[in-house]
Amino acid sequence: MAKNFHIRLWCAAIVLTVAAIGVWPEVCVAGMDGLTPQRAGDVVFTNVQLGRTSESIQTVTIREPDASSIKVHFTDMDLADGVTVTVADPDGVMSHRYPGAGSTSDQNSGFWALSVLGDTAVITMEGTASGLMDSNLVIDMYAWGYPLDPLYGPPLETVCGAEDRLDVVCYEQSHPIEFDQASASAHVRITTPQGTFVCTGWRVGEGPHMITNEHCVTSQTDLDSTEFWFNWQRLNCGAGGSGPITIVGGDEFLTDSYTLDFALVTIDDPAAVEDFGFFELDVRTPELGEEIYIPGHPDGTLKRYALESDVNAGGLCVIDDAIRDGRGTNTDTGYFCDSSGGQSGSPVLARSTRKVIALHHFGTGSTPCGGNVMNAGVRIDRIWPFVENYLGPLFENGFETGDTSGWSSTVP
Repeated sequence: MAKNFHIRLWCAAIVLTVAAIGVWPEVCVAGMDGLTPQRAGDVVFTNVQLGRTSESIQTVTIREPDASSIKVHFTDMDLADGVTVTVADPDGVMSHRYPGAGSTSDQNSGFWALSVLGDTAVITMEGTASGLMDSNLVIDMYAWGYPLDPLYGPPLETVCGAEDRLDVVCYEQSHPIEFDQASASAHVRITTPQGTFVCTGWRVGEGPHMITNEHCVTSQTDLDSTEFWFNWQRLNCGAGGSGPITIVGGDEFLTDSYTLDFALVTIDDPAAVEDFGFFELDVRTPELGEEIYIPGHPDGTLKRYALESDVNAGGLCVIDDAIRDGRGTNTDTGYFCDSSGGQSGSPVLARSTRKVIALHHFGTGSTPCGGNVMNAGVRIDRIWPFVENYLGPLFENGFETGDTSGWSSTVP
């Protein structure tokens, strides 16, 4: 017989988790020190057991009204031969079966199953009656994502002028190259017992390599608890939900730099995301006034483009300060493209080459944009010497010198 485990109402859950954890959403704001990823979810501790029953199927339903996602943590998993556990949304659109599906981990025993979208996760243990009698599994906690606004999520804090960002699909007809390229960027979701935190990352070159900010993924421990969501973007401009998304976990933490605020990592299933293409690097000093565009996941929401700018005379995002200080001297480049928490780690692409010229990492906070106050990304030409040994073999014809004549790109 199936049983439903309906969790407390959302408002009550907020009270309990805030009291336990003592913190509410933070937004990644300006300032070169103390950058943190945006908080986008809480964790609820529970104790639900499956198995040790004469039934051949058991079902537990976890629901957080209005949650944008549910991620379940298992411990004490001991499954008899032929017994499987599935975590799915109610319609079975997203479904992860164990043993076999991907997962993430933290410093506690057990593991996190991959997330499902929506406010409900259905956990099913299935096999023979004798198999379930010999099996055991405990759900000791789950993470739930904060509700998303029907359009664009929580209030924005680092927008320059009016809000100019649009869903990437809004540019499918007018900017088809930019639309295609955006698929290589991903929503980055780090889940720990302290909560869920979000940034953006992107696939660099063919294979498993991803780049994001160091203030988002700082260590192998962080990476172990990280998911990368590809294709989480609206099907229609300005409304509706996304199509099917592909979630992969982190694998190996390769290198990073606090000063340059980057982390180079790998993912555990690159074959699953190869159809989304990849970005290449534009290893040169940005030029004042050159046009740029930035795909990312601001506020932990579905993918949007910072491509237009009402602050700039031409109406498009451009480099407004070619070389500026960041966490180090002359490490950054600046622009008035809109940004907000969760967009950290986004690729800043030069329109002239369609390649990444900077790694977005902080905004203006509560200070209005203007003059020398602007959003900023770390220059790729400063990052390149730190990643050359890992990425150099992926490219050809003097990639590190700025000669891009031999590069190729695979964008779906």
